[in-house]
Order: sequence, then structure tokens, then C-alpha cells
Amino acid sequence: MKIQKKNSLSQPIIEVNGVDVNAHGNAILHGISWCVSLGENWVVIGGNGAGKSTLLRLLRGEAWPDPKTGGTVKYNLDGKGLTQSGVGVRENIVYISPEKQEAYNRHKWNMDGKSAIFSGFTDSAWYQRIPTEEEREIAENIIDVLGIHDLATKNTLAMSQGQMRKILLARALVAKPLCMILDEFCNGLDIHSRRDLLHLIDTVARLGVQIIYTTHRQDEVIPSITNALLIKDGKIICQGQKEKVLTESNLQQTLTSRNCVADSITTKKNYLTDFSCSSLIRIQNASVYLNNIHILHGIDWEMKSDQNWAILGQNGAGKSTFLKLIFGDVHPACGGVVSRFGSDAQTTIWDIKKRIGYISSEFQAHYDQSTSGRDIVLSGFFSSVGLYEQPSREQQERAQQLIKQFGLYDLSERKINTMSYGQSRKFLIARALVNNPQLLILDEACNGLDIPSRQELLDLVQTLAQTTTMRILMVTHHMEEIIPAISHVLLLKHGTIADSGLRDHILKTERLHAAFQEGHRELDYAAHERLRQFIAQSRNQEYNT
Repeated sequence: MKIQKKNSLSQPIIEVNGVDVNAHGNAILHGISWCVSLGENWVVIGGNGAGKSTLLRLLRGEAWPDPKTGGTVKYNLDGKGLTQSGVGVRENIVYISPEKQEAYNRHKWNMDGKSAIFSGFTDSAWYQRIPTEEEREIAENIIDVLGIHDLATKNTLAMSQGQMRKILLARALVAKPLCMILDEFCNGLDIHSRRDLLHLIDTVARLGVQIIYTTHRQDEVIPSITNALLIKDGKIICQGQKEKVLTESNLQQTLTSRNCVADSITTKKNYLTDFSCSSLIRIQNASVYLNNIHILHGIDWEMKSDQNWAILGQNGAGKSTFLKLIFGDVHPACGGVVSRFGSDAQTTIWDIKKRIGYISSEFQAHYDQSTSGRDIVLSGFFSSVGLYEQPSREQQERAQQLIKQFGLYDLSERKINTMSYGQSRKFLIARALVNNPQLLILDEACNGLDIPSRQELLDLVQTLAQTTTMRILMVTHHMEEIIPAISHVLLLKHGTIADSGLRDHILKTERLHAAFQEGHRELDYAAHERLRQFIAQSRNQEYNT
């Protein structure tokens, strides 16, 4: 398929007129009218639950206009004019989202990275035939450009969130799309990976593969973005040229905080816990193997009851596995010991888990999509993924209290699959707090949250650390998310502890640089040039270096 020459940039390729979208009886989008023309690259910005993901799914034909109220979605993917036909939509418009990434963990699709990339040729979960020589060459080219040779043979179930995101990006690129839809595609990536991928996406956009993506971070708006759309409560607030739309007043109108959780939480005395052991968590000579891969190497570390820790490291450094080791979801190899809360041999892992609140994207992925928000919160009492026991009246009242404090009452009976990614994340945060845990573990907990919700969560964690005996252990790729209450920092590198100690000591530039330097490659401009030629040739289009 050819892309039209640059003198046809005003030609619309997707046109949405007066569309309402309802899902499972809930109104999601209202009166949407939007036109994406050839040569335009869009960023879509809105708060959690605003309807961003549904809007993107509408463009790709994964959500449909309400038949009762009318509205149309038309496409011009071959330069012959707008039509309502959906033929060729999924071949020409690829879509990466957090939900699609989580499907690999939820369904436990057991494959290596290259197999996942090959599935992009047919937009299916599995590639059912042997790839052709041409397909192998295309995949190898993309793997080379992204610098993910080590992930090509790695099992997807053993990948970090950031590593899997790179595989999904490669999977999208092999389809040689006309348009690439990216929903929070930088979530879970370390600072160097974000920089590389943003540069790559900018390169792809400049070659004529049109980009439409959502982000909650304005520093991820790449130079090639030409237009912006702001959405709130399912309605378009503003759209047009980037410079005219992304003003401070427009963004404030779009992103407004509805409640302050921290203020209401601090009034609850039952958050105050009492424990006297000086050593909260102690790990001795712990190595961890997953699928016969050595992830953590001889870890020795201690967290005391008056400390709050941040764990930093590149994608694949072992951060999430380190947290799972503490939580009890993975176990050390022979000779390794993990002690928690000074517990003795009579204490079961389930008793320990009730004293730990845990939030992560991977954990979120394991919930059945038909689970209601209320049941997510209640399941926290039993440390289970799903509700399989009858909660007591006291437990139900406690869950309801948290649901109201988090401003989630109107969503509490809805299923996960009808919520936005950020909305379901808020229910997991409430779930983590139901047992008044002694330790709160946050594994990239701010991923998927809009700016106000992210700040609310960080304020809440800071308040809990200051006003209760609850201790904090957090993983983040964003230095601005390290709250003031964090007293210590641990740097992980290739599954080993590169450095640890007091926050101000570790966060010196030279120490962080030393931890992240090895294994980081400078932007491979030669590889990017190969990608330019590859895309240009596949589109039969002239390009400029």
C-alpha cells in the first residue's frame, strides 16, 4: 500500500462524526467529532476515566458507535476517499496499550520475544506458521534497531514491564503500519529506554507513520507531534494545533483533582500500627532463578523498622523480582534466607502477606476482568487475587470506607474491563491498605495515573510514612516520585546490589551514573538510518535523512 505524497497532507485518513460509545451499560464517550488528516501526529491528554483508551479503540474498530444515537467513523487508508468500510483498518492501524501487554501475563502466553514479534504480522496472540525469509529479515531489522537481541530469546513471562513494552513496540513495527496508536507506551521504562524509544518514535513519525498516543507526562510529547486533543468525562474539551491546545489554562481545565485522599486517611486511627522489631526485612545470601534464568545473585540487605526505601535500576535489573522475594511470591535458592517482621517458623507466608500491602502493574494483570472494583478491595483481606471467601461485616465496612475515601464509590460495582487503566489502579491501591499493613510495597505504582491522581498517591504515601508506623518500599523510574519520606536508596544492577545507603548519599549524580552506565548504549543513529530506509522502501515513499 502506498502513502500519499506530502502535497496531499490535508487529506483526512480517519473522520469521526457525532459518536457516542457505551460499554456494558455505561456511557463512555459523548458526541465525539474528530478528524485525523495525513501528516498529522496527535497526542491525546485527559485524566483517568476520561475516555482516552476508548477513543483510541474506536479509531481502530475495537469499540463501536452507539447504534441508537448514530454517529459514524470513516477511513481513507488507500487514498481513494472516506468510507465506513472497516476493511484494512487493523492491518494499517496498530495499537499498543497496557491492557494488551497485561494479556501476556494474564493468559500466561509462554513464548520468547521473537515469537511475540512474529505475531505482529497477523495481529494475533500466536503466530501459527513458520515465518517466511522476508518476515525474518523484517523482524531482525527491527530487533537490531531497538537493540533488543537479548530479549529475542527471552521468555515473555520472565520479562520486566519495560522489556515487554519494547517487544510490543517491535511487534507493532513489523506490520509496517500507516498509523501507530500508543496508549501510555513509556510506562515502566527507565530513563535511558524512554529516551531511546521517544527518539525512535519521533524518527518513525517523521517518515510518515502517523502517531496517535496518550501520555500523562508532558515531557513525553515528542517534537513530531503536530496536534493535541484534550478530553474530559468522555467529551472533547479542545483540539487543534499543539501550540494552541497545550496551554496551562486548557490543561488545568482538563486535569482537575476531585478529592484529596491524604487528608481523609490521616483521620483514621486504625491506620496506626504497632510493631517493635528493629529489623523489618532481612535478606541473606539470596539468589533467585526464574525459568532456569539467574535473576538475583547473592543478595544481602536489611530494612529496619524506622526506614523507607526506594529501589532504582534499569529495566531487567531485577527490581520486581526483588520485591516478589520480599512478598513471598518467589523464593531464594538453597542457602538463601528471607526474614520478615521477626517472624518465627510458625508464621505462615499468608500471615506475612496480610501485613504487606502490594501494588504493581503485573499484580493488576492477574485479576479476572469480570471482577468488580469492590471485590478487588475486599480480596486484600485474604491476600488473594480475586474474592473467594465471604468477607465479614466489619471487613465490608472497612472496604466501603476506603472506596469512598478514594472517590471510587460510583465505580465500585463496575468490572475491571469497563474501567480505565488508572481507575483500576486506584482500586488496587485501596486494596493494599485494607489490612493496615506494616509494609507498603509500590512497584511503579504511579504508572497509568494522571497528574492529579499521581500526586494524590504520592501525598498519601508521604502522609502514611509521616503519621503512622507503616513503612514504604518503592520502585520507580522517575526521580520526582521519590517522596521526602524515603530515607534510603538501593541500586540494583544485573541482579546484584550496586550500592545502597542513605538517600542523599546514593542520589549523587556520579553514583546513579555509575549504576546505569554499563549496558546503556548511545542512540544508534546508523540503526535508525536503516529503519528510515526500511520504512521508506516499504511505503514506496521518498524520505529525507
